[in-house]
Amino acid sequence: MHPSEQIDAVYHTSIVLDGIEYYYGSGVQTCRAGTTHHGRPMEVIKLGQTALPMEVILEYLESLKEIYTAEVRFRLALLRRLC
Repeated sequence: MHPSEQIDAVYHTSIVLDGIEYYYGSGVQTCRAGTTHHGRPMEVIKLGQTALPMEVILEYLESLKEIYTAEVRFRLALLRRLC
């Protein structure tokens, strides 16, 4: 991408559970649904329901925080620039 090219939007993907939005920023982040620094969502797609207990879901999301850190994001960005 050339610096003079226009970017119409920078999209992000997240998931909302019990009114809390989970997304990847500088690591796994949370906020009230629809209040990220990215602004209001352009589109919301309902994925359905789960029978998993909330404790299991939260435990899984916490485990992702150990894998998807801000350092990983930096390394991925650096790798994209080198390739």
